[in-house]
Amino acid sequence: MSRKNKLMIGLIAIGLVMYAIVNFIIIPHNNAKQEKYLSEQLNPITHDINYILKYKNKYMGNASNIANLYHRLPLADINKDFELLPDELTLIVNYKDTVSNIGDEKVKLR
Repeated sequence: MSRKNKLMIGLIAIGLVMYAIVNFIIIPHNNAKQEKYLSEQLNPITHDINYILKYKNKYMGNASNIANLYHRLPLADINKDFELLPDELTLIVNYKDTVSNIGDEKVKLR
């Protein structure tokens, strides 16, 4: 076998190994990390405020920003509704569950 063929086979083997590493190690690890981060955003204790700052808007009537913000707040998995107070530039979230069902540690401020 010529040197050129050996080099091509070697490069193909290296490419296959790299493909396997990326698809079976790196991508699943990154996906697991992303899922963990997103699940932490549902908990008010571990919520990262930077996660929702991209929805900051100077217009209170921006429905898409309010909807996105609303679904990315902590405790987003709990049934709730909201109320807009445009004179005070305030959004009030009313959770339709009891504190005991949600958990005292998630509801009370520290």
